[in-house]
Amino acid sequence: MGTEFAHLICLRHAEAERTTTQLAGLPDPSLTAQGRDQAAAAASRLRHEQAGTVYASSAARSRQTAAIIAETLGLQIVVLPALSEVACSAQVLEDWIVHGDLSARGAGGETGRAVASRVTAALAEIAAASADQPAIVVGHVASLTTAISVLCGNGPSLWGTPLQHAIPFPLTRKGARWHVQWPTLTKPQTV
Repeated sequence: MGTEFAHLICLRHAEAERTTTQLAGLPDPSLTAQGRDQAAAAASRLRHEQAGTVYASSAARSRQTAAIIAETLGLQIVVLPALSEVACSAQVLEDWIVHGDLSARGAGGETGRAVASRVTAALAEIAAASADQPAIVVGHVASLTTAISVLCGNGPSLWGTPLQHAIPFPLTRKGARWHVQWPTLTKPQTV
């Protein structure tokens, strides 16, 4: 990893039905009309990035967000199930992010350690495949926050500033060191 550099542009998927209705029974919700508009706005923000590929989790909301971005920018989509979200309570997520207790277990059965391991491995895979140009990564709030907290070591500073829908932010790696510019700690770019 010595001098390798990677530039990933991450974002939480756009607004989905479950987000607005809070119906726990929806297993894989689709984007709302506002969510489709958010994804289009994200694509507009990303038009100058010269990205090579859009990566998405296997969830419909992530794939649909990625599809809108990819179509707008003329890019291919790669689906990586390891980017998937985790089912966990706010308390478990706080244990992972603020207290660094990755042994805490989410309602879906995964520990923070398992979530961080699979998502950081996916981000490393994307970085390795995208050495020549930026990659766009469409993920989820809890799994991205957990992985980025581990990679960048800035967990507590991320707490209380959850990822908004479809707001791109840079995650870079230089050698073995990762750095994030968390979107809610900075003012988002205007379109």
